[in-house]
Amino acid sequence: DTGWIPSITLRVEPIGAQRLPIVNLLHLRAEKSFRLRQDHRVALRLNVFNALNINTVLTQNLLSGPNFLRPTSITPPRIAEFAVSYDF
Repeated sequence: DTGWIPSITLRVEPIGAQRLPIVNLLHLRAEKSFRLRQDHRVALRLNVFNALNINTVLTQNLLSGPNFLRPTSITPPRIAEFAVSYDF
């Protein structure tokens, strides 16, 4: 045992030196309901998440080396959800 350390991770910048952009998300929802009988109702809903389909970086690798500042996650893509509900 030589006590050799294969790699050491050192912080070389102060915490907060690297800042990510502000994330502005736009979610939309539309709903329309219809009365079928006296006390029966059908509602149609559409939800759109991340409507502008932004792809802002959420996290980055902050360790020095070849992956320095490489994005590790981005904003999820635009997702649409359609739903129908029936109340009686």
